[in-house]
Amino acid sequence: MQHNNAIESVLTALGLNLGAGFLLGLAVGYALKKIAKLALLIGGFIVLTILVLNYKGIIIVNYDILKQVTEEILRWLKMEVSGLVTFINTSVPFAGGFMAGFIIGIKKG
Repeated sequence: MQHNNAIESVLTALGLNLGAGFLLGLAVGYALKKIAKLALLIGGFIVLTILVLNYKGIIIVNYDILKQVTEEILRWLKMEVSGLVTFINTSVPFAGGFMAGFIIGIKKG
């Protein structure tokens, strides 16, 4: 009898972790795709504006510094994504649910 209670509690905890992970992954994936679309739209507009102003001679773009800043931003993003992957890998049931939800959220977003 006590053995069944232990199994039930483990399965309940596993189900809660999978369910919570799935819902959180779904929300993060959906939001991330929406935010990425908006960021790309705004970023594209800014780049286009800078290129037009540079072409017209209104501003002068230092492409070496622009390249350095872009590389720094990409390094920072790589570290942040790496931290997220490490966090997900620390809990297998949560991670499984999270990844499934994240993929669905990205596709639906």
